[in-house]
Amino acid sequence: MKVMKKEEIIIKWLNHEPLTQEETYFLESLVEYQDYKKIVDKATVFKAPVFDQVKSYNRIKEKAHQKSFDWSVLYKIAAVIVVVVGCYFAFFFAQPQQYNTLAQQTKEIRLPDNSVVLMNAESALSYEKKNWDDKRKLQLQGEAFFDVEKGKKFTVLTKMGEIEVLGTEFNVHQRNGFLSVECYEGLVEVRFNNKKIQLEPQEGLTFANGKLIEYNTKEATSAWINGYSIFKSIPVKEVIEELERQYNIEITLKNIKFDNQQLFTGNITHKNLETALKSVTIPFGYTYQVSNNSVVISAKKL
Repeated sequence: MKVMKKEEIIIKWLNHEPLTQEETYFLESLVEYQDYKKIVDKATVFKAPVFDQVKSYNRIKEKAHQKSFDWSVLYKIAAVIVVVVGCYFAFFFAQPQQYNTLAQQTKEIRLPDNSVVLMNAESALSYEKKNWDDKRKLQLQGEAFFDVEKGKKFTVLTKMGEIEVLGTEFNVHQRNGFLSVECYEGLVEVRFNNKKIQLEPQEGLTFANGKLIEYNTKEATSAWINGYSIFKSIPVKEVIEELERQYNIEITLKNIKFDNQQLFTGNITHKNLETALKSVTIPFGYTYQVSNNSVVISAKKL
């Protein structure tokens, strides 16, 4: 075996280069080997940037040859590193999980407990991943269908109110001052304006302009998942905006001014723009004209 200096063998070891049997025996026979090994073992816990092994070794050697090496200092430094890294990961995992959809876009989200959320177009959802099983709570702006696994209470927070369940299927639609909730399975509790209402399967409610409307539905799941929207006494303005979201178009009203008292009840398809426009305009005696991604709805014939 080529005779190597003690420093060369240690540097090879620090650099994870293979050692011969003689070199390994020589390394492990060193008095300071266990001290070196402790440092290397602790360092592998972290993903550190690439460093100069020769300089690292020289620093270790310099300390090791001091008459009295104070290992407590090294352990204190290591403890600080562990705390800093721990705080970083704690901060990282404490950040809310956020999801958004654009016009004409839907998205499926699987939550940590395997509950499933289907987000409709132009919606936003967020929740805290940390301790999710103990605190199943999320925030919603827009519309989403929920298929919730059984477990502790599950809460959906909106600007208009809260929806709470244990395990069920339901839909929440909240935008621009109105709230709509439908239950398809299990039991749903809706809380808003100091009211508390429980919905059973095939029951729903709409709250808009200070008015509460409760109704029954024959739907077994959210209509929008199947390509159409059902509106129960919804302000016409919101129906127009839903058309814009589903078809990614811009609608201009000509000689029309909707107020919050004008409500719409009916269905609109998400698969044919002409059919959808007729569903909204014919009941009011309006006409429309389509040009690329723009639509003009008018009270007068164009």
